[in-house]
Amino acid sequence: MLITASSDGKFGHSSLLETLRVIEAIVPPDIQLLILFAKTKIHENAGITDSRTMADVNVSLNKLYNMLSEDM
Repeated sequence: MLITASSDGKFGHSSLLETLRVIEAIVPPDIQLLILFAKTKIHENAGITDSRTMADVNVSLNKLYNMLSEDM
């Protein structure tokens, strides 16, 4: 799973994916999440304050859980 949260994380997200590819990690698109303008959606003490972002994180986590459950 890869979650990238930054002001404009498009470059950082693609760089992280490339790094993971080099070490032969498999990160399916279903469990990748890019959170743009993270400072407006995530508070350092309160966690995720944006309901859409929280929903997106929950969807990604559920997909990861389901993927792991299938492998068992």
